[in-house]
Amino acid sequence: MGEPAVRIMDLAGLVANKNTIPGDKETALATGVRLGTPWLSQRGMDAQDMGRIAPLICQVLTNIHPFTYASSRRETPRGKISFEIMEEVKRQVEVLAAAAPGETCSRGTGYPHFPMQVLEVVAIPEAPDAHTVMEAAKTGVACLDLHDMALIKVSGRSAWAFLQEATTSNLLPLVPGRALRTHLLGRNGELLGDVALWRFGPDQRGREHCILAVRPEVKERVAAWLRGLSDGYILFDNDDVLRKAPGPVMVEDLATCSDPLCNQVLVALTGPQATELLQEMGEAPAEGEVRSGLWREIPLYVTRLDFGATGPRYEILVASMFEGALLDAFREAGAVMGGIGADTALRRAAHWPTFTPDDPLQEAVALYKAQPGYFDLTQPYFIGQRAFEPRLPARQGAKPPFSWEEAEGEAQRTPLYQAHRDLKAKLAPFAGWEMPLWYSSVAEEHQAVRQSAGLFDVAHMGIFEVAGEHAAEFLDTVFTNHVGRLQQGKSLYGYLMDPQGHCMDDIMIYQQGPERYLVVANAANAEKDLAWLRAVNAGEVLIDVANPVARCTARADIRDLKSPESGQDQRVDLALQGPKSRTILAKLVSSDGDRRALTGLHRTELAEIRLDGISVIVARTGYTGEQMAFELLVHPHEARRLWDALMEAGEPYGLRPCGLAARDSLRIEAGLPLYGHELSGPHDIVPAEAGFSPFVKLFKTFFLGRAACVAQEAEHEMQV
Repeated sequence: MGEPAVRIMDLAGLVANKNTIPGDKETALATGVRLGTPWLSQRGMDAQDMGRIAPLICQVLTNIHPFTYASSRRETPRGKISFEIMEEVKRQVEVLAAAAPGETCSRGTGYPHFPMQVLEVVAIPEAPDAHTVMEAAKTGVACLDLHDMALIKVSGRSAWAFLQEATTSNLLPLVPGRALRTHLLGRNGELLGDVALWRFGPDQRGREHCILAVRPEVKERVAAWLRGLSDGYILFDNDDVLRKAPGPVMVEDLATCSDPLCNQVLVALTGPQATELLQEMGEAPAEGEVRSGLWREIPLYVTRLDFGATGPRYEILVASMFEGALLDAFREAGAVMGGIGADTALRRAAHWPTFTPDDPLQEAVALYKAQPGYFDLTQPYFIGQRAFEPRLPARQGAKPPFSWEEAEGEAQRTPLYQAHRDLKAKLAPFAGWEMPLWYSSVAEEHQAVRQSAGLFDVAHMGIFEVAGEHAAEFLDTVFTNHVGRLQQGKSLYGYLMDPQGHCMDDIMIYQQGPERYLVVANAANAEKDLAWLRAVNAGEVLIDVANPVARCTARADIRDLKSPESGQDQRVDLALQGPKSRTILAKLVSSDGDRRALTGLHRTELAEIRLDGISVIVARTGYTGEQMAFELLVHPHEARRLWDALMEAGEPYGLRPCGLAARDSLRIEAGLPLYGHELSGPHDIVPAEAGFSPFVKLFKTFFLGRAACVAQEAEHEMQV
């Protein structure tokens, strides 16, 4: 496929265009590649150069692993290539480009991410003064000039989710103003490097960002790896080519920053007297705490990140323009000075990797045995995690599977029960509720929705609130669609799956506000879904068959909004569906702001407005297939009043009350599944078999049941 081919070639520095050829039906799915050789000849290259370029093109294309993602319109072609092959081709392309007669500059232009050197680990030996520095670190204070270390800024909307999956630690508890040490692994579980990770608040553009301090031996390799993960075309999981790291993110080396205040370097203080030395800027930071301030008029950031038994170790970020003054001040205060070589000796004494060619700690599993606290194997997923499973002893703490038994009892009634009685509806039990099946006839109510509008009581549906700083991450763990991409005022459809890949329910998720989501579940599953979400949130149940100790690291606050305990936030659902539905709602709007909000709603969007003076969450969604359709989430005490107001406003437009029978015929006509029939049920139908694969985002590295969904997508033989 031309699309992934030219994207991956481009990242290697080989610029080409996708091109349709006879037989192609749309440009987006072009299967040809057009090579712009005139551009090469304009740069002074000749036939001999073409003979060098052709094998590089061949090396890229023959090493691409092709695959497709299901989307709503078509299968989307994608491909990935190994990190090692990509970097080797980049290096050869750079050499060719730099040698071209017409070339004036290549190295450092940054297109697309030119490696500055071959990505091999170059060991840094211990310095001659290492013994003196180590003695000072044991009894006094040593100052280490670590300007050789790289400071890499990772920023963007997805920066935190990106690093959560790129590192071996659980970063979710790490709020802005905190730091920790962690590791980066490759796709085979090999140790790429260890980093000190500092989390800061939003930058000037409002993007979350972190700074990673990386050893000089591996800084080029780590930067290239992070950029490759962000681009999305690097293989990072041997077992699953579909996985994609969250992103994209910006990966910047602060040493190249043109602003002298942004061009930061690293200094470390270590030893029992280091804390006293830093007290001139106030109380020294606790372990992992980041503080900013002035030390002898020099602005800096400082955190405490110990390793080994050498006493406290403080790492300091300072603008390069102030580095000399800071080192001189520490020297005058009695610190014994050292550099990166002395730091190598300190690391070796603390059993930290020093990246020498024969260092056994380059093996991540060996490092885990020495430092298990830096590897959180209970996380649902991190890159390289799979390497630990066959090589570690049996782990304790496996979680039990979720179990649920339906409670029996009398049929419940919605707040609109009396309205249905007044309208002489045909009532019958459904999913534990006494609900209207029809008011006049199924055919009349069906046609009313298609031609004008119909009003449904769907107050039996479950409504939950999932809120908190990590609500999106929690929902992405339990939900097949991608909540991380959801924006405020929009909604998503998808599925709750169990770890074995059985569909537990299909649900709608609405982002009502920052860190606040509404979940609407089927009435028959509402209690089960709520119990399941709470059990996963509490870490009480099995979520991954392959890793029975895995737990959901993202925690959220979960409320049942149908419970009286929710107070003024209680909600039940009404559905107004049909081409006249917005016109009817507009009759109940009094303010200009609410009218603009209502008329501005696109499909799947929501807003909170007042209808007939009642506060209502209005979502342009529904279960009838109508393009103009709304679901109205209202407090149960106001449900009857809203129902009556809608019926009165809609009478001139042919609005009819509609029962569950018409709801069923409408959703069948629209090709929408019903849980227990075209989903799950006696045939255990899964989304891939129901034709709803686009709502199962297999690019997510983990969600409950993902491994089974991958197999179902590839192997299913049944289709609804």
